[in-house]
Amino acid sequence: MSAFRFESGRMGMYFGWSGQTAVILGSAKGFEWDVAPMPVGPAGRFTPMKGNTLAIYKESRHPREAYEFIKFVTSAKSEMWICGRLRRWITTHKSVAANPEYLTAYGPPSHTDVFLHEMDYGHKIPINENYNQWSLNSPTA
Repeated sequence: MSAFRFESGRMGMYFGWSGQTAVILGSAKGFEWDVAPMPVGPAGRFTPMKGNTLAIYKESRHPREAYEFIKFVTSAKSEMWICGRLRRWITTHKSVAANPEYLTAYGPPSHTDVFLHEMDYGHKIPINENYNQWSLNSPTA
């Protein structure tokens, strides 16, 4: 493991996406860690936000099944598990976000409400033809 990765225990702070929580949880051993809001700078608070896409290939041989899977995985019940227990992404359902079970921490991170509150300061990242180059060259890649 690289000494420059958060999981090494040698970094004091790391910027990452909410979906990386599960990866860190599985590999950060031997030290306590949590999540925190983005720092406030002279221009205020800026939380970069992006979404993940679920799509069905237009030439899929099983479009109905693919659609049913997307419906299932994005349902409130599934998001309670995927977003609440596994911390893979932030829920898209207000009912899930308002459910105390969603914010229950079963281990690090303890302050899971940070992800929801940071959306108040969210600014959409421009996903365009340059995004992959920027993303691959960013310090968190």
